[in-house]
Amino acid sequence: MKRMKVLNVSGVRMIRLLASLLSSVALLLLASYGAAGAPERLVDPRTVTVFAGRSLGSAGQIGDFLGAGGALTDERITQAWRDLGFRHAHTEPLHTEGETGWFEISRDATGVRVGFDAYDRHLDRYRNVLGIRPVVILGDCPRALSSQPHLEPGADHMTAGGHDFSAHMPRDLGEWEELVRTVVRHNVERGLQGLIYGPPGEPDYSGRFRDSPGDDSATQLPNHIRLYVATWRAVKSVDPTARVGGPGTMSWRITPSTEGAAFSLADWIRALARHNATNAETAGLDFVTWQDYAWASERLSDGAEAVSEMLAENGFDPATPKMVAVSGWGSWSSDYGDEAIPLHRRASHIAHNVIREFDDPRRRQFRLGLYYFFHTDDAWWWNDPATGAMFRRSALVAYDPEGREERTPMYAAFQMARAMADGGEIVECVAPAPLEAMAVRDADGRVIVTINNHTPDPVTVPVEVRDLPSGGREVRRVIRVIAEKRSADGRGLEAGVEDRLPRTEPLTFPVALDAYATAQVTLQP
Repeated sequence: MKRMKVLNVSGVRMIRLLASLLSSVALLLLASYGAAGAPERLVDPRTVTVFAGRSLGSAGQIGDFLGAGGALTDERITQAWRDLGFRHAHTEPLHTEGETGWFEISRDATGVRVGFDAYDRHLDRYRNVLGIRPVVILGDCPRALSSQPHLEPGADHMTAGGHDFSAHMPRDLGEWEELVRTVVRHNVERGLQGLIYGPPGEPDYSGRFRDSPGDDSATQLPNHIRLYVATWRAVKSVDPTARVGGPGTMSWRITPSTEGAAFSLADWIRALARHNATNAETAGLDFVTWQDYAWASERLSDGAEAVSEMLAENGFDPATPKMVAVSGWGSWSSDYGDEAIPLHRRASHIAHNVIREFDDPRRRQFRLGLYYFFHTDDAWWWNDPATGAMFRRSALVAYDPEGREERTPMYAAFQMARAMADGGEIVECVAPAPLEAMAVRDADGRVIVTINNHTPDPVTVPVEVRDLPSGGREVRRVIRVIAEKRSADGRGLEAGVEDRLPRTEPLTFPVALDAYATAQVTLQP
């Protein structure tokens, strides 16, 4: 009996051990399945791994995100915009007279009159030449409506007594609403319904949106809320399908370069919520927009997540679409990306954030990004003979002293994004930190992988591509790199290294990346 008892205990232990092992295996198997039930495959944490057969969504989302701001000055710059296929363009038709105003606005005995000739020429260029839709940020107050029409522009549109007429409030919000209705009605008559509209931007810039130069800065925020509500009401009364939002603050948070701001984006959202709670005339928020002059963080998503929290705290839907005007990334910025930052590093920043936004489109944070392409050097200013307006040349296109055209590294970064957007599907791609990577696969089985090294240290990383579409014994590979050594001549993606690799499963090869370099690898089975 004693011996039998010992055998029974040992058997129980064996059974328990076996059950424990089976349970562990079951848990591992269960954990290996994603939400859709597809088994995850182990990846080397030091390798960029592409699952070419695992779609995450349409690559067209990348193109929808990319918009442009700036000025179309000549055919070379227009061609650059056309090549890059921007879907939206920022327009600011109301602006300081004699600079970039598109409307001819005057006052006579019958009231305020608006001429649309220059505006229509600009919009026709966007629509007919480039096939893109305008985002109408209405711009500053015209002299004919300003509460301070006598203040002339000075240096940086300033005078000794403060901002010029364009930075002050309209003298009559009823006239402002009528002007907005006139603009929207004109757009609808020309077949432009459902546009995105916004009130004058940078409401947080010190000293703006005052009734008079002596106003206390505390009036800025309530005045801009009044202006926003009036703009919302006017736009929606003419085109209910239009989307109206704001406020276009200088950043999503106060940074060293915006520490003089009169208020923050959080303050503006809170003030709009308070206005809606205490007034019969309310205004919605179809989208939230802000600028990022100072690169307030390394990643766009940081700002989007913070703004979602601001919205939720004030009773707005945290999923309200978000639009960012990344002014500084295109050429200059007053903090992280000032003019001392070389163009290839700014190109790296663009690639870094486009990849972060779309490496898994299920985590997409922004509806639209508008990139501005300006230079700050006075030598880049020139007069547009078509309109007589002064513009900066685009940072997408550079010119040598003889006038020969060169495409910049930033142009190359957007060319990379365009190549991704033209692919059929975004596919799963895993990259080792701190690298970023994204991959797409088109209908012909071509796989495009973009890898970004937004760090000061060079690195060589293995790339492993699984489930390549069927083909021959070899794979055609083209590698293009944006880096200081490769693109200092401004040739962008015109040059590349092309070769053929023996077809294997998985297909594995190394990619070398300099500091702040971005590589795009195209594989054709």
